[in-house]
Amino acid sequence: MRTFTESTAYPVRVIAGVDGSPNSAAALAWAAADARLRGGELVVVTACGRDMPGIPGTAPPTPAAAEKACRDIQAQLLQALPAEAAPPVTTQVLHGDPVQVLTRTATEQDMLVVGTRGRSRLRTLLLGSVAQGCAERAACPVVVVPSPPRAAAAQPPAHGPVVAGVGSSAEARTALRFAAAEAILRKIPLIPVHAVYPDYASTQTGPGRGTADNDDLLPPLDRARAQLDILIRSELAGTSLTARPIAVYGDPERVLLTWTESAALVVVGTRGTGRIHAALLGSVSTYLLQHGHCPIAVVPTPPSLGITP
Repeated sequence: MRTFTESTAYPVRVIAGVDGSPNSAAALAWAAADARLRGGELVVVTACGRDMPGIPGTAPPTPAAAEKACRDIQAQLLQALPAEAAPPVTTQVLHGDPVQVLTRTATEQDMLVVGTRGRSRLRTLLLGSVAQGCAERAACPVVVVPSPPRAAAAQPPAHGPVVAGVGSSAEARTALRFAAAEAILRKIPLIPVHAVYPDYASTQTGPGRGTADNDDLLPPLDRARAQLDILIRSELAGTSLTARPIAVYGDPERVLLTWTESAALVVVGTRGTGRIHAALLGSVSTYLLQHGHCPIAVVPTPPSLGITP
C-alpha cells in the first residue's frame, strides 16, 4: 500500500494541449498557474493535424504553413498570459492526431491539461473528443478545464477545497492519494466524498445496527462512513493534512457535480465499481467532464505520482 509523506513529490512538468480555441486558452491559463504554483515547467503542445484552419475557399494549408500557424497560435496564447511569476515555458508543435500526440508526450510523471472542446467540427460535441480521449488513454493525471470556463479557472487554484470522489475501488484510492497531494500543495482543505445510491438504503432500525468492526451489520450510509474513515486513516497517515470526509445518500454523479460549483479541483478515478462504471471511462468521470463547473482531474490507475511507499 502506498501512502503519503510530507515530502511527497509532485509532477514537475505541466503539459497544456492548445489549438487556439477559447477553451484551450482557458486550459493554458490554468496550466500556467498550476506550473507556477508547483515551481515546475510548462510545456505547451499543439498537434498539427489535417483539421488545421485555412482561409475559406482555399486549399488546405501546406505542412509548413500549418506548422507556422500552430506556432503563431502558441505565441498569441502565451503573450496573453500574465507576465508576473511566469513558469519556465517550452513549446512543441507535433504532427499527428491530437490525442495520440498529447498522450505520447505526457509521461506518468507529468500532468496533462486540456479544455473541454477544441476548434474542429468533430470537437463541437458536449465533451470534446480530445478531452475524452486524453482522459481515457493518458498515463498521467489529466485535468480538463470546463467549457465555458468559469472566471476562477483562469486564476491560480487557491479558492475552495480539493474534492475527491472516493469509494472502495482501487481507482478511488488512487484519486484520493492524488487529491491529498494537491491539497497539501495548495494548502487548502481536502474533502473526500462518497455517495451511496439511495436505493441501497436500509430500513434497519433499533439496537443491533452493527459497529465499524462488523460493518456488514451497518446500514449502508453508516457502513460507508466507517469505511471512509478507515480509508482516510490508512492513506493519509503520517501527514499533517486534515480531511473532512462526507458520506451521503445520492447519485454519485449529481453529488459530485454539486461540489464542482465551489471546489478548486474535483478529482476522480477513471472507473468506479459496478456494471454502470464498466465503460472505458467511468460514467461518473464522463458526467463530470461534460457538466462540471470547475477543473476536473481524472487520475489513471496505477499512475506513478512520486508518492513514497
